[in-house]
Amino acid sequence: YAISDSSESEYAVDHSASVAMVDQNGAVRAIFKPEFKQGSVPLINATTLTEEFKKIADYYKN
Repeated sequence: YAISDSSESEYAVDHSASVAMVDQNGAVRAIFKPEFKQGSVPLINATTLTEEFKKIADYYKN
């Protein structure tokens, strides 16, 4: 699991911390994982994930 850095206060635990980006043919194009720092809880930077997701999606767009 990881803890999201989102500003939402309802529920902070993300049970599916890794996200796979799969294209229309089923090929994995990216895997997004939380940032790990020794001695700390793994964190997901929602802003970075969103920015990188958009860049990769644009790259593979037909």
